[in-house]
Amino acid sequence: MRTTIDADAITDAAVSIADRDGLGAVSMRRVGTELGVSGMALYRHVADRDDLVLRMAARTASSRALLPPADAAWRESLEHLAERVWDSFEQHPWLLGVVVSPTRMLDLASAEQTGTLLARLGDAGVDADTAGDLLVGATAIVIGVACLTLPPLPRGIDFTLDRLAPRDAAVDDADAADAIADAARFRARPFDAARGRDILRATLTPFLDGIEESLTPPRTPHRDAGA
Repeated sequence: MRTTIDADAITDAAVSIADRDGLGAVSMRRVGTELGVSGMALYRHVADRDDLVLRMAARTASSRALLPPADAAWRESLEHLAERVWDSFEQHPWLLGVVVSPTRMLDLASAEQTGTLLARLGDAGVDADTAGDLLVGATAIVIGVACLTLPPLPRGIDFTLDRLAPRDAAVDDADAADAIADAARFRARPFDAARGRDILRATLTPFLDGIEESLTPPRTPHRDAGA
C-alpha cells in the first residue's frame, strides 16, 4: 500500500534520509524515491528543498519538550532547553548545520516557547534586551560544544585536541614537567558526544551562576546597634 503523500510524510522521509546519510543526501528526487513517487510530486506539498529542510528542523524540535512545566523558573527553563537542543544535535547530527548556516541562525523553539523563556527571565528582573542576549548566549554554548564534539566525522576517526605550537622542549623543572604532562592528558581525551555533554554542563553551570548572582540584590553590611 502506498504511503499517503503529504507534507508530514515528506518531512519524515527526509529526516530518515538525513539521519542515515547526511543532509547532503536529501533531495526532492531522493525523497520521492523513498516514498514511491516522482520528485516533482512533492512540490504540491512543499515549496522547495529549503522549505523542506526548515520543516525537518521543526519536526526534530517538535519531537521534544523544549520547555519544562509552566511553573518552572528561568534557570530550569534554560537548562532544560540546552539539554533538549543537545539531545536533538546528538540524535540528528545534520541538524547542527541547519541551525547555524552561512545565511541564518535558526531558532528551534517556536515563537510561543521563545516568548515564554523571555517572559520567565523578565519575571526574574532581566530587561527584555538582556533576556534575549542571555537566551542566545545559552544556545551558543550548546552550539559551540556540539561543533567540537559531535559528528559528522569520518567513520572510525576519534577526534582529539592537537597543538598548533611547536613541541615543548625537554625541561628540568618539575612543575613545568607536571604542567606538560597535564596538558598531554587533556589533549589525549577524545572529543566525543559523552565528553561533549560533560563540557556542556560544566560550561553552562557557571554561565547560569553568573546570571543568578547578577539578579541577587547586594547584601547591606550588618551594623551593630551601638555603632
